[in-house]
Amino acid sequence: MSKNENVNELNVLRAIAILGVLAVHATSASTLKLVKHDSFVVYNVINTLALFCVPAFVFLTGFTLFYHYGPGRRMRAGDWGDFYLRKLPQLIIPYVVFSVLYQLAKYGIASGFTLDLALLGQYAGKFGENLRDGTAYPHLYYILVAIQLYVMFPLFYYMARRWPRIGLGLIAVGFATQWFFFALHRIELHLPNKGTFAFTYFAPFMLGAFAGMYYPRFKAWVELRKGWQKKGFRVGAVLLWTIWAASALTYIAVWHITRINNKAMHPLWYEAGYNVFTFTSILVLLQGIYAWIGKGRSGRVYQALDLIGTLSFGIYLIHPGMLLLYRKLSPGIPLTGIYHAWIAGGFIFALIGSVVLLLLAYRFIPGASVVLGKVPVRFIGRHYPSPASIQAKPVQAERSRSRIEASKPEANRA
Repeated sequence: MSKNENVNELNVLRAIAILGVLAVHATSASTLKLVKHDSFVVYNVINTLALFCVPAFVFLTGFTLFYHYGPGRRMRAGDWGDFYLRKLPQLIIPYVVFSVLYQLAKYGIASGFTLDLALLGQYAGKFGENLRDGTAYPHLYYILVAIQLYVMFPLFYYMARRWPRIGLGLIAVGFATQWFFFALHRIELHLPNKGTFAFTYFAPFMLGAFAGMYYPRFKAWVELRKGWQKKGFRVGAVLLWTIWAASALTYIAVWHITRINNKAMHPLWYEAGYNVFTFTSILVLLQGIYAWIGKGRSGRVYQALDLIGTLSFGIYLIHPGMLLLYRKLSPGIPLTGIYHAWIAGGFIFALIGSVVLLLLAYRFIPGASVVLGKVPVRFIGRHYPSPASIQAKPVQAERSRSRIEASKPEANRA
């Protein structure tokens, strides 16, 4: 298995995760509005099950970092400089640009799209705080989490080099760190925006780190088609799916009770439910994806998911604006059968609208990929810019890659 080979299954997981994000945002208002309606049960189930999405993206971040820059590749001081010059702008620039855009959108709605200098001053005064906390718009916190993980990555890299046999210990470190941070938050910190801190998602991040460092071993764990012949694998798979189903039902029940009674339960119910449910969801989804893709990749569903996965970063940035536009253009929908069609329409509009807008931006706006993420390989040509043409410090980046390739990779040892 080449260390630089693309893992197509992970791009499908990325697509499913962004669809989960859209499902959460498309149904969030309905879980409040429909509490006294029979359909509340359905919306609560959809909204709760889709909450796996952010931990899945964190897992993918950990996998990407350790798969391409794992301890088998020696990183020198100059390499880290090039790494950050190429990677951090890909997160920071979109984060700042879209924070400004969504802050302006909120001001425009609040002011009725008129010039209100006093109100504009209030929004401008809060911008620094919102940028710091990831609250310029509710979804932007995840990019702040990703930035933190990239900044901390050298620590994890050197930890993995220092203890090359750490193996499953990475996952144990992830759980221990996540729960220590939760206890610290409850006892001492009392953070108003706990979800904007990367430690909130450390278990899935370290699962991704393990998957990236020991990919052949991890792949053997999640390949149902090959592993099912072994009794130990069957026992492990049944146990995993049982824990997932139990945690999913429990977490759905927790949010059902919370929303019906409009009263929060003990924080441990939410933390434990979220942690166990989302962690096992990643593994269950991967088992399903590997089993499905193992049958072939020529279908239209796979091609659509592959495209959505490639565009997922841009979709993540744009889709709240699409949902906002959709809801402003169709207000006052009655709580009847048409309401459910309207909610489904919002999901579809946000997805298709985001994809179309991204492809148009890549086609007609030079350098759009700097803000919206990379152009899908299938669209690179004379009409779409190559990703290499917009990378910062291309000479230094190439020199860094040459140094890395020249070094002899050390064997991964579990």
